[in-house]
Amino acid sequence: MTAQVCIDQAQQTAQAYALGYDAMMRDDYAAAIDAFYAVVTCDPTSRVGWLGLGVALRCNCTFETAQQVFALLLSRNPNDLDALTYQAETLLQLGDRAQARACLQRGMGVLENKPAHRLKPLIDDLNARLSLAGLRA
Repeated sequence: MTAQVCIDQAQQTAQAYALGYDAMMRDDYAAAIDAFYAVVTCDPTSRVGWLGLGVALRCNCTFETAQQVFALLLSRNPNDLDALTYQAETLLQLGDRAQARACLQRGMGVLENKPAHRLKPLIDDLNARLSLAGLRA
């Protein structure tokens, strides 16, 4: 592979990511899914591409596929706080409270070292929803 091919591929990946991000901001989840799929097709190792794809799928209520994407990310890095959090939220949507709670607990363990992390409010909300779900079960 020549340097020019690598540069072109990197530019394509960056452009696709920007399109996906823009589509997410417009709540156009189908376009975001297409764009992030292009990112991971160009660069299958792109963490942000896979994360964007998973979030877009989750927002599009394609929970089973989103769960698979987050599981892939967690197979690569079991302490990926973003993937753990979104996986917990997706599993809760799928009705799998036990697995959602397990992901959330792992995420809270990772969060102990990052008390001011941007995902803390979402994690706290998930924790409250899981606690309330447990009371209703």
